[in-house]
Amino acid sequence: NEEVINADGDWHSIALSPDGSRLVATTTYAEPSIWFLDLVQPENSRLIELYHPTTQDGIHQDVALFADVLQWDATGTYVIYDVFNSLPGPAGEPIDFWTVNALEPTSGTIWPLFPPQPKGVQISSPSLSSTIRPDGTIDDCRLLYERLDEPNLRTEISVFDFCTGEEGILYTIAEPVFTFPGFINGDREILFQWKAVEDEVQRIHLFRQPLAGDGFSRRGALLYFMLDAQYPHTMILASAASAGIVRPTDVEEQDGTPQPAAFSLAQNYPNPFNAATLISFFVPSESRAILDIFNIHGQRVAALDQGWRAAGRHTVSWSGVDAQGRPLASGVYFCRLRLRSARGWGPDPQDAVAALSTLQVGKGR
Repeated sequence: NEEVINADGDWHSIALSPDGSRLVATTTYAEPSIWFLDLVQPENSRLIELYHPTTQDGIHQDVALFADVLQWDATGTYVIYDVFNSLPGPAGEPIDFWTVNALEPTSGTIWPLFPPQPKGVQISSPSLSSTIRPDGTIDDCRLLYERLDEPNLRTEISVFDFCTGEEGILYTIAEPVFTFPGFINGDREILFQWKAVEDEVQRIHLFRQPLAGDGFSRRGALLYFMLDAQYPHTMILASAASAGIVRPTDVEEQDGTPQPAAFSLAQNYPNPFNAATLISFFVPSESRAILDIFNIHGQRVAALDQGWRAAGRHTVSWSGVDAQGRPLASGVYFCRLRLRSARGWGPDPQDAVAALSTLQVGKGR
């Protein structure tokens, strides 16, 4: 059953406790507070004012401006969050920084998870592990976070284990950028966003990085996950056709910019669409490209044969019509990209799949 708790549309980040009895949330306004909502005993709900804890007991600073990412621990005892702060500087200019704290909602107690950082260093976007142990309990000891080092022009996506004290750097980017990393696939991979400049246009994609068995180092190459997508706060992996995702492809770094090493199919834009939509794809070498459109029953309704294409990125337009040029009904369709080299399709042709949502031509807004 679904219940609407509040329909104001003013909420930004929301986290539900593991037992489903409590919520913490922030609003779209820049407010130094977190709402605590008790769904069982509403009289306990209240607004928790945020502050910046210091290393001295009982001493704190009222410099917190607003919180962003929220996550409960496995027991529902405390909430991990990142918060933007602003300190008055010696020359009158503010010193702004992100940091990660823990909050015990019942008492409103806040404590820092990291020591004070040098000027220009930000710590943000926390994500707790959620591996299920053999006994059924959840291992939430590991904290994934990003460390933006503006003076040294780099960003480190790192993991720290509260239970063992182990830590490791999982990925380094040669510029200070927000990547919003998170654990996925049973904590065996991380997912984060990264910008890429293609044809003098800045685009943001999602990438997956498999982790080694110890969880503190990476395994294999970085993988493309979704093109022209961002803010990967929560992702659940399913089949490509049902999830509408791009099949991951290996990438390599060139001057700090990821490049596809295999073919890929981007999500169409706009989506949903009315008259026409653009479909972009990348081919690593000269190939014949065919885009097949399927309905939700798996029936092919159109085949967009693009002929032979040179290596690189290409974009085509589809007006939402079938093979006979008739407008298709509104609904969800799937697009499959197939590439054929001079040697043919091969014994196991690879496919990239992305979901297309259409509106009947001439209808809708």
